[in-house]
Amino acid sequence: MAMEGVPWVDLVGYFGGGVTLWGMYRKTIIPLRLGAVGGNIGFIFFGLLVPSFPTLVLHSLLLPLNGYRTWQMYNTSRH
Repeated sequence: MAMEGVPWVDLVGYFGGGVTLWGMYRKTIIPLRLGAVGGNIGFIFFGLLVPSFPTLVLHSLLLPLNGYRTWQMYNTSRH
């Protein structure tokens, strides 16, 4: 696939989607949540650059939730 015709901003969105897919493919919860956090970060940047207000708002709300749930699972698995 030739990438020279793809705007660089779209590559940011593809990165966010790719990281999210990677996370959803994981079999355990911590890597799944880390993929969600990474995808949220990628889509926040995408939402800022495009600009896409719905994308920005959704992933800005999901980032702290996914971060908190990741922290909870990490603490649960340590004990």
